[in-house]
Parts: sequence; structure tokens; C-alpha cells
Amino acid sequence: MYHRPVYQIVFKRLQEPRRFLQVLSGPRQTGKTTIIRQAMESLDIPCHYASADEPTLQNRIYPG
Repeated sequence: MYHRPVYQIVFKRLQEPRRFLQVLSGPRQTGKTTIIRQAMESLDIPCHYASADEPTLQNRIYPG
């Protein structure tokens, strides 16, 4: 499977001890979702992906 060069940076960062929420942001259509989904598949820790693309909330319950 192909991984962009920044994948290793994201993957290593996600393996560090957590103290804060991790946010991956950047311009549209640059591969953010692909990178994070690949990293989540490779990690052996609980993960949750939530998109912030929705302009309005569907409800008040966070999907976590």
C-alpha cells in the first residue's frame, strides 16, 4: 500500500503518549482522510475518526 511521506510523521505522533486531542488539518483534497485512516488501521490502540466537514451539526450528541 502506498503511504505519502507525511504518513510516517503522523503515525509516529499518534504513537506518543496522549495528553491532548490530535487534530489533522489542512487544505481540501490533500489526503488528510487517507493518511489518518491508514494510520488508524496500522495502530494497535483505540481510535475514533470524526469529520468536521459538516457545516451544521446533525444533533448535539458527539459521535464518540
